[in-house]
Amino acid sequence: MATTVLDALRNAQVNFETISKMGLKGNPIFAIAFDQLSNAVTALENGKKRDDVIQEAMFGNLKLD
Repeated sequence: MATTVLDALRNAQVNFETISKMGLKGNPIFAIAFDQLSNAVTALENGKKRDDVIQEAMFGNLKLD
């Protein structure tokens, strides 16, 4: 079975969710990384390409669709 980039990101997302249930959810670096991963998955699911800009500046609005 082939794995796409989006599949790999979704698998990582599931792994993050599993680790969060084991107690790492409160770690700030974990929370940031999980949010970034979730944003990337959402953007790709909405048709964004890998080089599309989804945020112009730190703390700026996200363009995930």
